[in-house]
Amino acid sequence: MSVTFHIPGPLRSFAGGRSQVELNIFVGKEDVRYTGGLATPIPPGTEISIVPAISGGNTTGFFSPHRT
Repeated sequence: MSVTFHIPGPLRSFAGGRSQVELNIFVGKEDVRYTGGLATPIPPGTEISIVPAISGGNTTGFFSPHRT
């Protein structure tokens, strides 16, 4: 589960011009996708992290011995 956050016009430059971004939310070190979603209990003093969702990558590995 990710959350879509709608970005107000004046702040879109901080998101590369996009009007929405997907976010992952962590309560402590746990991803809320696996702990009850947005209904996850948050004990007092718990750190909450909101992290932009990132995807993509290289299927052959980061360091390829055969560069072209």
